[in-house]
Amino acid sequence: MDYLEIDQIPSLRKPVLISAFAGWNDAGQAATTAVRFLGERWEAVRFASIDSEEFFDFTSAVPDPAGTGSGARTGVAGQLFLYHELPDQSRDALLLLGPAHLSGGPSLTPCSSLRGSAG
Repeated sequence: MDYLEIDQIPSLRKPVLISAFAGWNDAGQAATTAVRFLGERWEAVRFASIDSEEFFDFTSAVPDPAGTGSGARTGVAGQLFLYHELPDQSRDALLLLGPAHLSGGPSLTPCSSLRGSAG
């Protein structure tokens, strides 16, 4: 089964991957807030996502797509890939935002191959 849903493959220049994973290791949501800020500031474009059903450990944290912040909710339902072209820089940016509590599900090899395809 293909867990990676690709909307488009952007043509980027030596993209740098900036990732943040919501959950216990997010230091008070510092990492996810920073990546969300970059995504909003840059008006980054979503180009792919991973359905977290096979990867996310729902017994450790419950995704909260509405971002209400109640309980052990992460605010992220699945991995989202966004990109932004930085015309005044020599590299473009890939953003990855997703939950930290991954189960022992299928390999995340699609993530690394997607990064290679985008630049």
